[in-house]
Amino acid sequence: MGSGLFWLSLVGPVLMFVFLNRVSGIPWAEAQSLRSRGEYYLRYQQEVNAFFPWPRRRGR
Repeated sequence: MGSGLFWLSLVGPVLMFVFLNRVSGIPWAEAQSLRSRGEYYLRYQQEVNAFFPWPRRRGR
């Protein structure tokens, strides 16, 4: 038997993704890496996805 409030179980993971992807995690870490590694990290950013482990990007 399911509950009519099952959607509440989605709130936590969605908020975690938003905060990691837009607020505290990825933006801060990538800015720090760009400062310390420069052009090498910029090329790495263009080839690799930031959050999900998809295949490498091509042709950028």
